[in-house]
Amino acid sequence: MAMAGTEAGASSLQPAGMRATLRQGIDRAFNMDYPGADALLRKAVEMNPEDPTGYAFLALNHLFGSEVSFDPKQREASQEAMLRCVGEALARGEERVGKNPRDGQAYFAMALARTAKFRWALPCGKSRRSRRHRRPMASGPAWRGHSRKTRRIMTVVC
Repeated sequence: MAMAGTEAGASSLQPAGMRATLRQGIDRAFNMDYPGADALLRKAVEMNPEDPTGYAFLALNHLFGSEVSFDPKQREASQEAMLRCVGEALARGEERVGKNPRDGQAYFAMALARTAKFRWALPCGKSRRSRRHRRPMASGPAWRGHSRKTRRIMTVVC
């Protein structure tokens, strides 16, 4: 019963066509069809440009696309697009929360956008993390007798 009220509340904030388009875009993104997902998510944004949810999902799609891209230029373009979408989602979310502090959909969209930005900024791997920012190599009594290479392999970097 509680979910029915939540669903009714969410549907009053988003038009049914926009929700369906968002779902289709998300489905395409999970099937790794990032250009198809991008087109559908942009269509959802066009349906309701003041809703931060479309921008948040666009940001996630650009994040996913950048993480699987082998082309450095494409990866860079996806990251820039992701950051623009994060900014749009946060700006529109803050505006909606300013009007209605109990707008759960706006908080959800802002959380998604911040998660995308955090995941992008999370230092992981050699491309975004310098050697001095990595965790120290495993050491201590439990590691005595192990070679330096073994300790390095066993150290969790991310």
